[in-house]
Amino acid sequence: MTWLPEDIVKAYALRWFVEVFIQDWKSHEGWNKLAKQRDDIGSDRGVILSLMLDHALLLHDDQLALHKQNQPAATVGSLKEKATIEALCNVIEEIVNAEEPQQAFENFSKSILEMFQLRDSGKHLRDNSMENIMQAA
Repeated sequence: MTWLPEDIVKAYALRWFVEVFIQDWKSHEGWNKLAKQRDDIGSDRGVILSLMLDHALLLHDDQLALHKQNQPAATVGSLKEKATIEALCNVIEEIVNAEEPQQAFENFSKSILEMFQLRDSGKHLRDNSMENIMQAA
């Protein structure tokens, strides 16, 4: 009851920064459901990795330009998306400028397809589930 209205506004502003961090952490950085370690150790390491990524993105050219112009910072999600697109554009440029663009594209295509593996669905029927359902009917 002793807090002044200004103190409440300041405290709420700090809470808002925490909420924004958590939203970025879960939505854009992939540390939420993809954590390989659970419990305290997993959450500690996820937060550390997240903060390291945030810190690295503070040094992104666009973020530095905003800072120098005294503009609001860009979100982690938008910087991550921009970095992804920049990387894709760099690969396309390398393919187009290669001595043998067709071969360069085939090598890239093969490499990128090997990186993405199909994962089992936890929502759909698995194993002999369909057979078990049919036998039970």
